[in-house]
Amino acid sequence: MVLAVLTVGTLNAQWSFKESDGNKYVTTTEDDGATAILSNFNGKIGFWLYGLYYCDESPETYVYLYKGDTKILDKKFKTSIGNDNKSLYIDWDLGTDPAFMKALLEAETLIVLVYESYCEDSSFGYNMGNTKAAIEYLLKP
Repeated sequence: MVLAVLTVGTLNAQWSFKESDGNKYVTTTEDDGATAILSNFNGKIGFWLYGLYYCDESPETYVYLYKGDTKILDKKFKTSIGNDNKSLYIDWDLGTDPAFMKALLEAETLIVLVYESYCEDSSFGYNMGNTKAAIEYLLKP
């Protein structure tokens, strides 16, 4: 697993705050073609990646959260892809897992590994600075 973390590449910037048609969302800078997105879906925090083409309908996806060099949490997600095959939906309600949400707020680095049957596997790394403010922005009426 250390190899995966080392091969992710440059970690990208913190969250950018956005709104479209009354829907709030925050994005990271793209890493190797994929942007991490947190969005408010009817008061629930959704987490997804956008930008690459995903082949499998439900790729095996692992998320690792780090504080410095210490892994504080890892979790396998049952994911799905959007109709355009460019959206990888990781979770529609992060609030249902308090341990993950706590780790997300504490994390400095987010690593996402996506394993596919038909396409090449991918890995992404994101800087998690300012995540607390991003979550507060999404939940604020």
